[in-house]
Amino acid sequence: MSPFRFFRMLLLRWHRRIGVVLLAFIVMLVVTGIAINHSAGWGLDKAFVQQTWLLKYYGITEPELRSFRDNNDWLAQSGGSLYLNEDVIGHCDGALLGAVKRSDVWLVLCEGRLQLFNHQGARLDDISESLGLPSAVNAIAATTDAVYLRSTAETLKFDPDLLVFSRIEKPRLNEEWAAPVEAPLRLREFWLGVHRGNGVNWERVLLDLHSGRLFGPVGVIVTDIAAILLLLLALSGVWVWVTKPGRWR
Repeated sequence: MSPFRFFRMLLLRWHRRIGVVLLAFIVMLVVTGIAINHSAGWGLDKAFVQQTWLLKYYGITEPELRSFRDNNDWLAQSGGSLYLNEDVIGHCDGALLGAVKRSDVWLVLCEGRLQLFNHQGARLDDISESLGLPSAVNAIAATTDAVYLRSTAETLKFDPDLLVFSRIEKPRLNEEWAAPVEAPLRLREFWLGVHRGNGVNWERVLLDLHSGRLFGPVGVIVTDIAAILLLLLALSGVWVWVTKPGRWR
């Protein structure tokens, strides 16, 4: 067998092997490429990932839900947003420490901030520490005649009408401080779904899969190697076809 014929047979053999190895890669490139090309028409740029495991892979963790109840109404924090049932009504810069309702007014205590909302979720007042809220307040309670706040050093009485804080020398509240209550599953899924909806869309996932970035630096290197092999596959195929005996007779 001549060296030329031997080299041609060897190249043909490896051409087949490379083709088999690259089959899955080619299918992935074709499918993701078509999907990316039509992502706007198919709504992939507006469809957000809901799978928790995939969000964790992108470093997006689900927020801690803290919810407080008044009859059938729920006031909750998911991420930095405050919800009254399914409506976003405001934000907490820190953790939601407590929420109580008195005379159709929600009093919402965040870290360093006390906000007042009406029963429909419209904000009435916003009192920060720079505007008079005592420092280190960490709990809130409400009775039929008063609203109370507790800090590490003292217990305070709050007048929602005059927005005045007064110190109580001998507090009597023990178990009346607002404590979080687990909300119904339907609401928890809704709040988490809204949070997930601000994360990663499917167009981004397809782009990362198409380029190999979904699997980190190693994935990018593997994709580069596969692209080079795909080029060699095309070149070797053309060469084998051109050098076929009798091709140019």
